[in-house]
Amino acid sequence: MPEEHNPRLTAAEISVIWSSCANNGLSVCMLNYFLANVDDPDVASVLEFALGISQYDLQRSKDILEKNQQPIPIGFREEDISPNAPRLFSDAFYLYYLKNMAKVGLSVYGVALSTAADTDVRAFFSQAIQTSTELYNKTAAVLLDKGLFIRTPYVTTPDTVEFINSKDYISGFLTTSKRPLNVIEITHIEANVETNTVGSILLTGFSQVAKSKKVREYCRRGAEIAKKHINIFAKLLTDDDLPAPMA
Repeated sequence: MPEEHNPRLTAAEISVIWSSCANNGLSVCMLNYFLANVDDPDVASVLEFALGISQYDLQRSKDILEKNQQPIPIGFREEDISPNAPRLFSDAFYLYYLKNMAKVGLSVYGVALSTAADTDVRAFFSQAIQTSTELYNKTAAVLLDKGLFIRTPYVTTPDTVEFINSKDYISGFLTTSKRPLNVIEITHIEANVETNTVGSILLTGFSQVAKSKKVREYCRRGAEIAKKHINIFAKLLTDDDLPAPMA
């Protein structure tokens, strides 16, 4: 009689499913609040789509953990939000939040899939990558339609191929005899500006309504750190005569 091959979840598989459960619990809370305070029907439609994804992914994560006799993380729940609280953010911000949410989903779920052997886990993250892609494309379409999509700078590219001949190239754009930024560096610098802008606005809003003084101060500190990073990265672009992204 062949030996039954039914291994337990690995540490990596537990980690990524647990993280998905916690993160999607937060997303459900955030998106419910956004939907209670949105005006534009186009934005509301994408928020509803994103909420459906988060609710599905949250339940799927719980199902996999329960099937494998793993405890369910206690994260954010319905009682942690106040849908009737005053509005803090604009419809435009909701779109930038969704764009960042989709970008993070594509990155995190891609890494998670590559760590998994379990059939259920692989199926879940394969589906999650697909829905994250769809969310990004829906959000991008609305941003473009409303003239809100933040594009990376356009640059002039060389006509010939050049080779790097010195290790000094790596730190060359930070030295006194600096070289121009290359397109890979521009891409990551711009992405950091955009991500920290979303974080700064989010934390500023939280700092205005949190009941705990300690939490308010923590959020304000986080917003200041994000603003500092924005200034650092934006200066790298403007010093190279490139526009810094601005919503």
